[in-house]
Amino acid sequence: MDFQKKAEDFFANMNPPRKGLFPSENMRGEVFILHYLFSNGHAPTLTSAKNLHSKIVPVSVGPGDISREMGISSARVATALNNLESKGLLTRQIDIRDRRKILIELTDKGEEQAKNNKDMFIGQVAKMFEFLGEADADEYIRITKRLAGMQMQNDKAKISFKLQNEFKGEKEICYS
Repeated sequence: MDFQKKAEDFFANMNPPRKGLFPSENMRGEVFILHYLFSNGHAPTLTSAKNLHSKIVPVSVGPGDISREMGISSARVATALNNLESKGLLTRQIDIRDRRKILIELTDKGEEQAKNNKDMFIGQVAKMFEFLGEADADEYIRITKRLAGMQMQNDKAKISFKLQNEFKGEKEICYS
């Protein structure tokens, strides 16, 4: 049994990791942000934004996107971004199309760190699956996928409920 391959498949199915499924501090801080930026694209640089015709531009990610995905305050995201920027793992630039927005881009060092984090996580999960054995590892994956699906349905229901209330002109009601 190739537990490394099983761990990679597990990681791919959990991408991006959903709020609530990985409550550890690592997945709610800088490691999560690196993973999120690496998995969801990062903002184009000013140079690449000017050369759109010659380059495929990745999806732009801003601090608000990270805040919403992590379910934490923008102040906490700003602190984490400051730390990551001081380590040379990302850069922030003003969006040339909308100067009110800040775009985030991983540096080469940041991309390498995100890849290393992913490889380390996959290695740890592979060891866990090897310990569990094939049958229990498959069962764990099945249950985790089911829980991720439930979380996604809950997220969609909250968004739908919020949109319905906004359409009716009512204030948002949060039941979480």
